[in-house]
Amino acid sequence: LPQEELTKLLTRTKALVAQYNTYCPLEGHCVNGQLGLGENIGDLGGLSMAYTAYKLSLKGDLEVARQIQFGLLPFEPFEKDGVSIVSAMRPANTVGGDYFDIVELGEGRLAITVGDVAGKGMPAALLMALLQGSLRTLLSAGLRGEELMAKLNAHLCSNIPSNRLITLFYGELDTATGRLAYVNAGHNPPFLFPDGQ
Repeated sequence: LPQEELTKLLTRTKALVAQYNTYCPLEGHCVNGQLGLGENIGDLGGLSMAYTAYKLSLKGDLEVARQIQFGLLPFEPFEKDGVSIVSAMRPANTVGGDYFDIVELGEGRLAITVGDVAGKGMPAALLMALLQGSLRTLLSAGLRGEELMAKLNAHLCSNIPSNRLITLFYGELDTATGRLAYVNAGHNPPFLFPDGQ
């Protein structure tokens, strides 16, 4: 790299290391609680060590985020009142904006949702968690159907950046009759497969 780019890289890395030094979870990579970073361009060993420590820290944080996100979603098969629902998800990155949920509403009714936050990674995962928490809160307050979607939309629009988009399919299944009433908020239309197909 040219000298000018090395200087910029070292400056950015020192700032990163200063932030990282507020805590130092990687034993053996710290000296007196501080990462050893050289003071001149010739000492790239400290730079490499700081970058490696940062990557390890970020990887650990992403793994914890993945565990939390997967814990928010219903991966266990749902079987009740003659209804069987199986779900799966594989995000493009460690975490993502894919969302699905099954919520028992009482009196043999289920809320079934499938959604997607535009984008990938941590920003999409954070908005997915906001969507789930908001939807479940409104459901527990007794809101249903169109009224639920209108309130959810208003809440999300006032709490997410204007350059973000969330699509959502929300359905209420009556397990006794098999009737599904739904609202589709920009999500892909669902498929209906006849028995045996």
